[in-house]
Amino acid sequence: MSTGSILQPQGTITRFHHISLMKTWAEAQSYCREKFIDLATIPSQAANTEAQKEAVGHGHIWIGLYNASWRWSQEGKEVKTWVLGKANDNVGSRRCAALNVYGKWMAKDCEILDRFVCSTADKRHVLVKQYMSWWDAQTFCRKNHVDLSSIMTNMDRDFIIQLLLMSGTSNAWIGLYRGEWAWSDGKKLIYKSLESPPQWASDCTVMDQSTGTWRSRPCHDRLSFLCYSVVKPSAVSLVKIRLVGGSADLTDPMVQESILQQLRQQLVDGGIPAEVKLRWRKQPDGEVFHREE
Repeated sequence: MSTGSILQPQGTITRFHHISLMKTWAEAQSYCREKFIDLATIPSQAANTEAQKEAVGHGHIWIGLYNASWRWSQEGKEVKTWVLGKANDNVGSRRCAALNVYGKWMAKDCEILDRFVCSTADKRHVLVKQYMSWWDAQTFCRKNHVDLSSIMTNMDRDFIIQLLLMSGTSNAWIGLYRGEWAWSDGKKLIYKSLESPPQWASDCTVMDQSTGTWRSRPCHDRLSFLCYSVVKPSAVSLVKIRLVGGSADLTDPMVQESILQQLRQQLVDGGIPAEVKLRWRKQPDGEVFHREE
């Protein structure tokens, strides 16, 4: 007969909270930030399983994943609104922008071949009449000038419009593009639970509770949603383990880890969050287990 100790938990615990109120994605985000921390961030399969359990029976629910903001290629500055033109809110794969002769910004598929406008070292603009994708145009501008053009003032806009008119060009790429998908709390998207085939035509994300997969959905739809909070345990728990019988070498680190894995699985099966951490506590003599007489 041997005894050992487990120290748990280690770190913090993320908890998900299903809110049954029907809100748009932005309204849900505001609610979660006021009452908890934010809309749910799901960094792993284990977290996705916990979120799915919390939302059981509620169909599609908002989570914190969204299509990040429009930014300028050169400055990296976020564009809050389409000041000089209207864009369709549901742009889907159209993640790059062109300016037309009417002064409107147009969301387009980045792979479309188009003329483009570069900014120069003396802070002017030059129209390049070659047809390239937005990405190739960006590379060209950065190699030969400064970058694709940013439109920071009405003077910038009017100057580029004149370039288009004089060359008979209806529209051209500018330096505006849409960022990658990100979490509402600012964390990067690492783990993905996507439906197959993925359908990402809108800018906000729901979890399908029945499958645990994610899909995009128009941000103005009204749905229930998932918030998250972080619990920092006020104390750790010391648990004594008593093993009876068996011939395993309890000084072997692999045997000790195998026992921990079995205990972790028992906790998960019993409804304990996967974020709870277990580790052995060594005795003063450096050993984990002591054989009892």
